[in-house]
Amino acid sequence: MKSCVYLENPEVKAYIKSLNDGVGEEASLDSVFVRANSKFNLPHDDLAEAMYIAKEAGTDDANVKTLLSTTQENLLRQAYMDGQIDESYLERWMSDQEVAKMKAAKKKADAEK
Repeated sequence: MKSCVYLENPEVKAYIKSLNDGVGEEASLDSVFVRANSKFNLPHDDLAEAMYIAKEAGTDDANVKTLLSTTQENLLRQAYMDGQIDESYLERWMSDQEVAKMKAAKKKADAEK
């Protein structure tokens, strides 16, 4: 499974949260990750950023989808299909029906391997 330093390292997570409090726009989130990467000498990681947004960003579950770009959504979908992440990274920004479709598609793809 893919790890996400933005979620798993308490110091990095706290730093991002301190910068991110009250931020509601994707462009601002991008700058938060750039600052965190610089401060902690982390490599740029698009999937880790998407994972953080899917799990932690936003004021409530309803606005998480507005924070994810189409590219980030696609990264999360592909990572799920590839077995890099579990469905918990889909649940805040996808409807229950969409998650169920993804699970069925993954099950089918896994069976065909």
